[in-house]
Amino acid sequence: MVIQSLRELKERNPGARVFFISGIVTSDGPLHIDGNLKTLSDYVDKIKSDGRFGPFVFSTPDVFNRPLFAKLDNAGCVNGDYLSFWRDLLRSRLIDGIIMTPSWQESNGASHELMTARQIRLNVFSAHLEDGRAIIRVMLRNNPFIMPAGFAA
Repeated sequence: MVIQSLRELKERNPGARVFFISGIVTSDGPLHIDGNLKTLSDYVDKIKSDGRFGPFVFSTPDVFNRPLFAKLDNAGCVNGDYLSFWRDLLRSRLIDGIIMTPSWQESNGASHELMTARQIRLNVFSAHLEDGRAIIRVMLRNNPFIMPAGFAA
C-alpha cells in the first residue's frame, strides 16, 4: 500500500523527490515510543519548512501509529517484519534520500535502514534540531543528481 501510494505520488508529480527520516522508535523501550514518534514528526515538520527537501518528506509515524503498531503486534508481527518493510520500501527506488536523526545508532531499525541506503547508493543526510530549526548535513553523497537545493552536487 505504501509503495503503491509512492508510485502514484511520483506519477502525479514528475521529478518529485521523496525523503525518508529515520530514527529511533522502539529501541530505548516501550515507554519512549510516543515521544520518539513525536520527535520524528517534529523533524518532518522542520525539514519540510526548511524547503530544501521539498514537500515529500515522511517518517515512521506517517506510516505506523500506536493503534496500528498494537494491531500488528497482536497479529504476531516482530521486529524482523518491520525491518523487511522498510528495507523493501527503500529498495523500491521510490525514496530519493534518507535523513538520519540523532541517536539513530541506538536503533536496530535505523541502522538497517542506513545499511540498505548505502547498498542501493542513496544520498544520506544527518539532521539535528538547533534553535527550532533542522540543521542538515550530508553523510553520504551517492547520487549528485538527487541532491536537494542548497547542497552542492
